[in-house]
Amino acid sequence: ILWEATLDVPKRIAKADVHIPIVNGLHDIAVASYSGFRFRFAETVTRYQMVIVGTASFSEASHYVEVLEAVLEKIELQVPLAIENEKAAGASSGILPLGSVYSPTDPASLGWEFVRGVAGLYAAEDEAAYQAEYRLLLQVQEAYSSHLRSVARNNEFEGSSLIREIDRMIKQIGVAIVDIIDQPAPFDQGNHDDLVSGFTKLLGFYAGVFREKRSMDGRRVEECTDSLVYMGLRFASNGHPTVLRHCLWCIQSIIGSICESIEPANFSTLGGVLALLWGVRESGVARNEPDIEHELDRALGKPANVGDDVWRQAQPTIKLRREELRKRLAEGGESPDRDKAETLLRELIGDTSVGG
Repeated sequence: ILWEATLDVPKRIAKADVHIPIVNGLHDIAVASYSGFRFRFAETVTRYQMVIVGTASFSEASHYVEVLEAVLEKIELQVPLAIENEKAAGASSGILPLGSVYSPTDPASLGWEFVRGVAGLYAAEDEAAYQAEYRLLLQVQEAYSSHLRSVARNNEFEGSSLIREIDRMIKQIGVAIVDIIDQPAPFDQGNHDDLVSGFTKLLGFYAGVFREKRSMDGRRVEECTDSLVYMGLRFASNGHPTVLRHCLWCIQSIIGSICESIEPANFSTLGGVLALLWGVRESGVARNEPDIEHELDRALGKPANVGDDVWRQAQPTIKLRREELRKRLAEGGESPDRDKAETLLRELIGDTSVGG
């Protein structure tokens, strides 16, 4: 009933006076459902919030942004409840907390909402329309980055699949921006600095999601590092090394988080992260960027918050993970995972021998 009310708003009534109260009502229902651990129903309700965002996109830009920000505010409040429901259901349940919000597999998700905004750039019929679409895309990007930084800072994720879904969403947005750079829209004048700068703000999620947390999941850490390397290399290869710099900064922050309470159980995760950084250096992307090479050398060295004895203990595992990556890169061949850092590193390194 609530959803149907958004489809035919009388002209004499401001759409915000209908859409915003419905978003608030759906939020109350979702919270009640999560509180009762009725997570399947809660996910359905949450998805309707995203569908309302899609409906608002056909209205004037100011209303669309207002609805988007209202939904993001409510989603932020639902995140800790969704994580608790995921824990209660257990890892084998396969539930995707707030999956409809972030998951690239759902056409109603935030990532696809951004991709549709990108499509608007290509559909613009004149320069004025293009500029309007471009400004709107920047506003959407700013709303996303503010939301994600807050979500990362204020929640204990542990091994939640929510990290994976947000990571995939950020990568989806990054790839969409690289495509704009690589294949400009008809009225694109080639200046993408604002869009690229906005994307680096999105990367703030990675710096915050593991910082000062009670625990972290090694698999999620390596997934995020893989995405940062992949996105950094994609942007650097398309003339925007500043994104690679930001990605390296985020990875250094992640390394710092791993090492806050480093123990043998974390050695393999640390080794996996450092192996990918080694791969970036071997790829030669940073060869003409002295500051990036400097960042890589610093990141590959002993973290400031790790003692000499612990660093020596970790070396065999770190060297093993690097050697495993070196062998896989040297083997070459096609990889089914086209959006993975390892695949891109193999392409960048080409047929040249991979050093030790």
